[in-house]
Amino acid sequence: MTQKKNGASLLILSVTILFLASLAITYVRAPAGPSYTLGASPTTLNEEEGNVIITFTITGGSTNTAYTFRFTMTKPGGTGQAYCDESFSTDSSGGATQVFTYPNNTQTWNSVTGSVRTDVPGNYTVTVVEAAPKSVTTGFPSATFRVSSVLTVRIITPTQGSTVQRGMNANFVATVNDVNGQPVTNAQVSVSIPGGGQMPLNPTTPSGTYSGSYRVQRSDPSGPWNITATAYSPAPSTTNNFGASSITVTVTPSQLIVSGLSTYNEYGTPTGDFSPGDTLYASFTVS
Repeated sequence: MTQKKNGASLLILSVTILFLASLAITYVRAPAGPSYTLGASPTTLNEEEGNVIITFTITGGSTNTAYTFRFTMTKPGGTGQAYCDESFSTDSSGGATQVFTYPNNTQTWNSVTGSVRTDVPGNYTVTVVEAAPKSVTTGFPSATFRVSSVLTVRIITPTQGSTVQRGMNANFVATVNDVNGQPVTNAQVSVSIPGGGQMPLNPTTPSGTYSGSYRVQRSDPSGPWNITATAYSPAPSTTNNFGASSITVTVTPSQLIVSGLSTYNEYGTPTGDFSPGDTLYASFTVS
C-alpha cells in the first residue's frame, strides 16, 4: 500500500515538473514597433534658391493602413515656424515612403510664425509626429539643412594686373555660383568703373556667366583701377544672397594718332615749300 502511494506521488511530482518546465520555456515576444527615417536634400542651399526635398520613410508599421503625419519646420533663431500634414498608406509589409518639399509643396505649409521661405541664413530643422490613426509624439527622427547667403563670384576677364588704355574698351566676363558650386542664373551683377559708380553685367552663356563692356574715358584717371564685381540673388533683391570679387588693372594714357596732315601758305594754297620767316598753316586730325 505504501509502495502504491509512493508511486502515485512520484508520478504526480514528475508530471508537475514537466508542466513547470514547459511553462518555463514557452514565451511570446511582443512585436517591435515601427521605425522611421527622415532626410532633407540638399543639406545646404542659398536663400530663396529653391525647394528642399524631404523624404520620410516608415517600416514595420501597421499593414495597409492610412497614416497622417505632421511635419513642423523651424527656422533659425526662432524666426519662423510652419507645419504640413502628409497622409499616405502603408503597403502589405507595413512600409511607405513619402516625398515632399519645402517651402513650395502640394500640401500647403501653414505658417505659425514668420514666413514660409528660406529667407534667413542658418539651420532649418524639420520634426515629425504621428497624427492618425494614433497620436504619437515620441520616437521620431528629425532632419536639418543649412541656408547660406554666400555667393562665389569670379572675374574671368580682364585678368589681374592687365592694362587698358583710355579710349579703349574693357570687356568683362564674370561667373556666379551658389554655395553648392552650381551656376546662378538669376543674379544681379555689376562692376565698378574708374570714375565711380557701377555698370551692370548681363546674363550670357554658359549658364551662370555675365558679361559687359566699358569704354574707358579719356577723362578717367590713369593708374590702378580696382574692379569689384558684386552679385546679388535672386534679382532684383539686394537683401538675400551676396558675393563679390576684386582685381586691379592699370589704366594707361591713350596714344594720340595724328592723321590727315596738310600744310598751307598764308594764301591758303596747299604747299610744302616754305622759306625761313614764312607763316605755316596746317590742318590735321587727332584721334
